[in-house]
Amino acid sequence: MFKRSLAVIFPAVMAVVLFGCGGEEPTGPVECSPTISDQPLPVAAVAGDRVSFYVGATGYPALSYQWQKDGVDIPGATAWEYVIPSVSTLDSGNYTVVVTNARGSVASDAVTLTVECAPTITTNPAWQTADEGGSVTFTVGATANPPITSYEWWHWVINGTDTATTLIATTTTGSCTVDPVNLSHAGEWIVIAVNYRGRTPSSVFYLTVNQVYYAPTITTQPVWDTAVDEGDPVSFTVVATGNPPPTYQWYNGSGAIAGATSATYTIASAALSDAGIYYVVVSNSEGGVMSSWATLRVNKITYAPVIESQPAWPTVTDGDSVFFRVVARGNPSPTYQWYNESGAIPGATSATYSITSVTMADAGNYYVVVSNSEGSTMSLWALLAVNPRAPSIAIQPVSQNIDEGSAVTFSVSASGTAPLLYQWRLNGVNIVGAGDTSYTIDPVGLADSGEYSVVVTNSVSSETSDAATLTVNQLYVALLSPADSATGVSTTPTLTWEAFPGASVYSVIIFTDPLSIWGSIVIWADQSVTSPTYDVPSALDNSTTYYWLVQAYDGGGTELSRNPAVNRSFTTAP
Repeated sequence: MFKRSLAVIFPAVMAVVLFGCGGEEPTGPVECSPTISDQPLPVAAVAGDRVSFYVGATGYPALSYQWQKDGVDIPGATAWEYVIPSVSTLDSGNYTVVVTNARGSVASDAVTLTVECAPTITTNPAWQTADEGGSVTFTVGATANPPITSYEWWHWVINGTDTATTLIATTTTGSCTVDPVNLSHAGEWIVIAVNYRGRTPSSVFYLTVNQVYYAPTITTQPVWDTAVDEGDPVSFTVVATGNPPPTYQWYNGSGAIAGATSATYTIASAALSDAGIYYVVVSNSEGGVMSSWATLRVNKITYAPVIESQPAWPTVTDGDSVFFRVVARGNPSPTYQWYNESGAIPGATSATYSITSVTMADAGNYYVVVSNSEGSTMSLWALLAVNPRAPSIAIQPVSQNIDEGSAVTFSVSASGTAPLLYQWRLNGVNIVGAGDTSYTIDPVGLADSGEYSVVVTNSVSSETSDAATLTVNQLYVALLSPADSATGVSTTPTLTWEAFPGASVYSVIIFTDPLSIWGSIVIWADQSVTSPTYDVPSALDNSTTYYWLVQAYDGGGTELSRNPAVNRSFTTAP
C-alpha cells in the first residue's frame, strides 16, 4: 500500500527581535532580514488527497511569503502555509517559498510534490474494419503515475441475451494486434490500462469484420507412399485452407470411409486388408478439391505377445473399487485371461480387470495370461492388499416426540468391515441388551426421556452416532401412594401423586368396579383438590378393594391428563 510522507507542522514564526541582531546591544526593535528555520518537506500523495507545505522563518519587520511551483509564482499562495485541498497529477512538481521583508528575502529549499493516480485514457482506440483472415492493430493513449504496467484488451461477445467478456491479450504497450482476424472478433471491445493505483477502461470501440469466401486449396498433400507393419498405427493428413471452413471426406479403394471426416485419418492398428490407395476430398460452399493419392503398404508380421507394462500392486480399503491393467502387444492381437489364487476369473478376458466393491475375501495375488496363435506369456503377480474399513454412520438416529405409553424405535445405518457391533446408550450409559441396528421401547414411560446414541464398533475403530432426543409427553397422572395392589391400607388413607405439568386443580375418584367406574364411585372430589395429596374424608369399608384415579385440570377447567387403561388399586385393612 502506498504511504505518503508526512511533513511535521512548523507554524511560521515572525520573530520581533528586541535584543538586536548579531549580538548588538538592544536599543529597541532591530530590523533583520528573513531567515528560514524550518524548511518545507517533500510530499508524496495520491490524487484527491489534501496536501500542505509549511515554512518556518524569522525576521523583522513583518515577513511576507510567495510560494512558487517550478519557479513560477502561485497566485494567492502568500502565507507561511500553502494548502492544495485536492491534488491532481497536474500539481506534481518542485515547490519553493520566497520569504521577504524590508531588509531582504530568502528562498527555501525546493521540495518535490509527487502525485500518484490511476491511469488516465488520453486517446481512445479508433473503430476499425478488417477482412476475415487479415490483421488489425488497436492503439490507445494513456498516462499514469506510477507508469502503466499492463494493458488488458477485452472483447465483448453478445449471443442473444447473453453477454460475456473474453480477454484477448495483455500487452505492456498501448497497442494490440489481432492476426488473423476471424468473425468471432467482430463487435465491442475495451482496453483497460493498469497500474498499482487502479484500472481505467477506455471507451467502447468496435471492430467490423468483412467475411471473405473462397474455395478450398490444399497446401500440404498426404504422404504418397507409407509402409507400416501389421498392427501398427498409421495416419494420413492433409492441410487445406478455405472459407467457409472446409469439410473433409477420406476415400479408399472401396469408396468413402465412414466417419473419416477430419483433416487427419488414422488407422489405430493396420491390417493387411487396409493396404491400398487413399485420398481426401476437401469441400465448402465455394467448391471442392481432391488430394493426390497416397499408397499404404502393410507388412505382415506375426509374433507372440510381449507385456510392456505389468499390473500394479494396489492397496485399497474394504468397499473401494480396484483396477488391474496390463499393456501387451502381439500379432495376431492377443487375448487375455485373468487369474487369482482360486484359478481363472470368469469373464475377466480383457486387458483390464476391475472389482467394483472390494471385500476382505478379495485380497490375494492376481495375474494375467496373454495369448495369441504365436504363443503366450504370463504377467508378474500383483498382490491386492485390502485394509478393513472403519465404521461410518450413513443414517443417524432421529429425535422423536412420543406420547407416554406409545412405542418408539431408534434406528441407525452404518457401513464398514464386518462384523459391526452396536451398543445403544441413554444419556451416555450403555443400555443392557440393546445391541442391534435398532432399539425399541414399548411402552414408553416418562423415565425413558433423554439422549439416545449408538456406538458402532469393528476391528478398526468405533464411531458414535449423533444424539437423538426422546421427548415423552406425559398423559397420565403418576400415582404414588398407596402403592398399586397394596393391602392393609387404612380406611382413611392419604392419597398422593406427582404434580402434573400445568395443572391447577385435580379430581380424585375412588370406585370399586374398574369395569363400571361411574356406577361404582365411592368418592368423587371433582376439581376441588389443589395439591398432589388427598386425605380421604370418610372411612372406607374394611377388607375392601378400591380403585382410584386422578384427573388434572388447568385453571380454566380443561382436562390435561387422560384416564389410564389400567387403574391402580388398594385393599383396606380388616
